[in-house]
Amino acid sequence: MTVHHFYCRHITWVKMSGHPYSPRAYSIDCEMADVEDVFSGVGRAKKFPIKVVIVDERLDVIYDRLVRPDSTVLNDNSFIHGINMKSVIQKEQAVEIV
Repeated sequence: MTVHHFYCRHITWVKMSGHPYSPRAYSIDCEMADVEDVFSGVGRAKKFPIKVVIVDERLDVIYDRLVRPDSTVLNDNSFIHGINMKSVIQKEQAVEIV
């Protein structure tokens, strides 16, 4: 099995008004790659975790985490919900699972 790896080099800070989950939803530009599966076990055959890596302009990693595929952090349109720009600048937790 493989993990779907979203490697996000640039964050496009676009407020999505009228979004059903949150008034603060920001789109991101992602490159797709495959990395080794770090999870194993029953019931995970079709539920691959999604690795989200966000780097800033200096290519410093500000967020690197595996996200559950059934969470609302990422949807099919590659939106990350709950990003707080202040926490991104401070390199703290940038994404909250809602």
